[in-house]
Amino acid sequence: MSQEDPLPDTARTADLFSDFPEESREGQGVWPPPDRFPLNVDGRTVRERVIADLVSADSPLVVTGYGALEELVRLESDLGEVRPLRILFGNEPSVGEGGHRSLKAPSFPEEVEQYWLDRGIALRLSARLIHFRERLREGAVEARYWPDTQRPLHAKIYLGAGAVTLGSSNFSRNGLERQHEANARFTATGEPRRYREAAALAEQFWSFGEDYTDALLALLERLLHVVGWRDALARACGELLEGDWAKGFLQQVDREAFRALWPAQRQGIAQALYLLDRQGAVLIADATGSGKTRMGAHLLRAQQARIQGAGGMPRSVMIAPSTVVEEWEREASRADTALDVFSVGLLSHGSRKAWQLDDALRRARLLAVDECHNFHNRRSRRTRRLFTNHLADDVLLFTATPINRNVDDLVRIADLLGADNLQPSTLKALERVNRPGRWHGLGEDEAAQLRDEIRTFTIRRTKRMFNALIDRAPGAYRDHTGRPCRYPEHRSYSYSLNEPAADRERAGRIRELLDQLFGVVQVPAVLELSAVQRQQGLTEGQYRDNLLLGAHKLVRYRVMAALRSSRAALVEHLCGTAVARAEFGLEHYAKSADTGDVLGKLKQPGRVPENRLGVPLPAWLTDVDAWESAHAHDHRILSQVLEEVRAMSPARERAKVAHLAQLAASHERVLAFDSRLITIAALSVQLEERLPGVEIWQATGSDERSRQAVLRAFRPGGDEQTGVALCSDSLSEGVNLQAASALVHLDMPSVIRVAEQRTGRVDRLDSPHAEVEVWWPRDAEEFALSADARFLDRVGAVTELLGTNLPLPEDLQQRSRDSVDADTLIREYERTARSIEEAEPHDAFAAVRGLVEGSGALVEPDIYEYYRERSVRVLSRVSVVASDTVWAFFCLAGSADRAPRWFFFSGPDAEATTSLDKVAAALRERLAPDPPNGEMDEPAARWLAHFSERLPEAERAQLPLRKQRALQEMTKVLNGFCEEAARQREQARLDAYLALRNLLERKPETLTGGEPDWEALANRWLELIRPYWYRRLTQQRRGFLRLRDLRKELIEAESELGPEVLEAFARLPLQSSAEERVVAAILGMPAR
Repeated sequence: MSQEDPLPDTARTADLFSDFPEESREGQGVWPPPDRFPLNVDGRTVRERVIADLVSADSPLVVTGYGALEELVRLESDLGEVRPLRILFGNEPSVGEGGHRSLKAPSFPEEVEQYWLDRGIALRLSARLIHFRERLREGAVEARYWPDTQRPLHAKIYLGAGAVTLGSSNFSRNGLERQHEANARFTATGEPRRYREAAALAEQFWSFGEDYTDALLALLERLLHVVGWRDALARACGELLEGDWAKGFLQQVDREAFRALWPAQRQGIAQALYLLDRQGAVLIADATGSGKTRMGAHLLRAQQARIQGAGGMPRSVMIAPSTVVEEWEREASRADTALDVFSVGLLSHGSRKAWQLDDALRRARLLAVDECHNFHNRRSRRTRRLFTNHLADDVLLFTATPINRNVDDLVRIADLLGADNLQPSTLKALERVNRPGRWHGLGEDEAAQLRDEIRTFTIRRTKRMFNALIDRAPGAYRDHTGRPCRYPEHRSYSYSLNEPAADRERAGRIRELLDQLFGVVQVPAVLELSAVQRQQGLTEGQYRDNLLLGAHKLVRYRVMAALRSSRAALVEHLCGTAVARAEFGLEHYAKSADTGDVLGKLKQPGRVPENRLGVPLPAWLTDVDAWESAHAHDHRILSQVLEEVRAMSPARERAKVAHLAQLAASHERVLAFDSRLITIAALSVQLEERLPGVEIWQATGSDERSRQAVLRAFRPGGDEQTGVALCSDSLSEGVNLQAASALVHLDMPSVIRVAEQRTGRVDRLDSPHAEVEVWWPRDAEEFALSADARFLDRVGAVTELLGTNLPLPEDLQQRSRDSVDADTLIREYERTARSIEEAEPHDAFAAVRGLVEGSGALVEPDIYEYYRERSVRVLSRVSVVASDTVWAFFCLAGSADRAPRWFFFSGPDAEATTSLDKVAAALRERLAPDPPNGEMDEPAARWLAHFSERLPEAERAQLPLRKQRALQEMTKVLNGFCEEAARQREQARLDAYLALRNLLERKPETLTGGEPDWEALANRWLELIRPYWYRRLTQQRRGFLRLRDLRKELIEAESELGPEVLEAFARLPLQSSAEERVVAAILGMPAR
């Protein structure tokens, strides 16, 4: 074949994906004739011969196991209206999946009923099932069962017109088509004696049978029982929200560890498994203190078991802050989770273990990142190193505060989730929001798209929601001591710092002085617009303007932040650690390295910045004399600031100490946070003088011994010591300090992450206190930071996007230029704190929850509660409703290897809708008017069958986007392989590639053996191309790396990669029938 010759549409060789590779050797012997030995070999089946005999008989008799009910329904429909059918049901030695064993043996009808109610009848047979039921009532179908339970019947005999077949084939799809069976067939003309004897045997068995008509009719009624749409909807929502589908699987993984989980943690695991199936990644943003570490360890174990069950290697890596590495290791050990836990510091600084981390990231199928907000800065070393090295197929992110600086930060988490898991519109938005400060420039439609995408991979449950879950089963939530668990009441208060008028005046003068700064100390050595900034659309003029404004504001911000912490903090910032230590008598204050000394740096101007910009600059950025003069100017201004701060009284620090002392008198343990280490040291000295005999701890990142002492004293069930702990923000993440009943912010956090993490140390689900107090500093207007407004703006953004866990006094929600009204702070907070917490989190499941919870619920609480824990399947949860048009909704059950699925078809030929938000909206639109119920008649059953036949294709469309794109790219690469094989005239290779390509395109001839497990195919492909992916990942590139970027390289590697592909896909796992997993369905039908 020449390169120009057209490629054949189908392969000429045998299908690569046959269920029976042994059949390739069947030609080595001679099989007996099919008219005497009906077999499933050489393209012929038992079905062809047996069905032909039965449909031509006047009164056919079938002796088979009760697992054949579906095929018998088909057979009866094929017989027509005139021929009666006789059926003798025998037993099933192994009832298979869904079967049960009992110490008390059930009766035959009970065993059959339990089997079929567990398994369910295929939806496509619903019309035939109705017909079968009516024929049974009319007597046109006679049904009997074998009554002897001590000696059950296992015979398989099919008596037709002049022929009888007996052997091993059950009257099921496996027995009639798929399995190798041994059967003999005798005809009245060919072997009359054998025919008469076999027919007499069948009739003898029939004569011993007991009438099964009434019991079988009762079973069919239960299978065909149509419920109201509220019942079906409640069943579907419960399957998705409650996670009971995962209970058996989790128990199978580790029954003992499963018992240690709270129901809310089990629910969270199930919802996370759903999102991993649906999205390929999950962001768990549950409230601080909800037990995410334990839940996460068990979630990783569950996903590992699923990967292993599919034949994969579930290598897993966790990146976590150093403070929680040990906790992750402990919980992973308890959950029996094979997990390599690395400190995030290895990504930032490196060490001798860094190569181990890089190697683990390259090999990991599962990547987990705790406190993922630490990776919001794409330019940081830690973030770039993580992006460069990880190749994980599944990503799990954990954080309690997904927003750091602004809404852009949450979208940047998508970098970790992987570009191929995101919608194209979101990728465009990502490029847009990478520009600093661009969020407010986005249009409303773009912002809405961004929010919708964020929801699809997020689990967000607030403290209010956790307490509601506890109310369902309070006895199931206990800590290690057996004490009931519940989030404590969160009481927010403010405390005054009592600044004297003279200090306020000095703070005002400091602000005025700072307005005069150039900010020269923040100017970089090279003034240059980077390639990334150019790509983002930033102009040189904008870069210059941002630099001039930002340098000034950053110096101002840092000076005021230090002043707000303490006088010592600002002196350290301006003059250095050594000067501040001596000036404030802090001889024992030690740091790993001295910091600050801005004034010293201003004395040494250095070289004028190298200018690589083509736009005009002010003289002080280009002229040597002006550059030095600017340094001198800023030095003079900041020297005056130093004079002002040195003239201030210690009133603010004394007010903080007095407040801590007051709390220590009424609380056994008090926790206080400040971002400046020197402030902690200074306040500690004063507090020890104020509270002699009371234990005062200092806990910072540089003092491991003190950190451990605080952890021992403030963890649940820790040391009995009482006292006050002054902590840096190194203890604000991940650690358990809930023995404290009061927390004090010594400085106002500038980002929501710090505020919520600090508060989360005490406001935890397993807190021993019914109530916790959180105290916020109430600064005079002259001391207040402009960052307060940024902080509060972010609280608003969190409320809008995800719901908030952080109640704040209303007065602190005003703009930074407004003063805080201390007199009304406490009074007005009580009015608003709960309303903020009650904001509904808009995560992936919010729209589904809204169908069964809250003021807009379509299902009453008692109906949802009834179905929440019940699992009877298929038509027992089908509803028919009156509608102007035909539509259908399906919920597929979850199992060990896949999560539940929701599908909505708006019309007979419409594409399936799979987004939970959109499906829920479609159901709300059609069901909110409370349409009347319809009847499950034959027209309705035919429409139900029509939609159910579309489920396999729809299920493939619900794969994570990355895996859908993997299959799409695999198809395109295979097309390239075909062209290469055709060019080389390699017909065998060409045929093999075509067979695989045709399967990916779902050509009918390739699906006769069943629907492949598309996710398993995608996983195999991703594993095969992993070396090529890593090679590209380590190369310099712009933007996101997509699977399509590998296409050319993979096609060029056909000689190397092609044989690996054919070997990997020679045998494929099949997917269980979608319609057999339907647990709820609603069909809209026009009234007739």
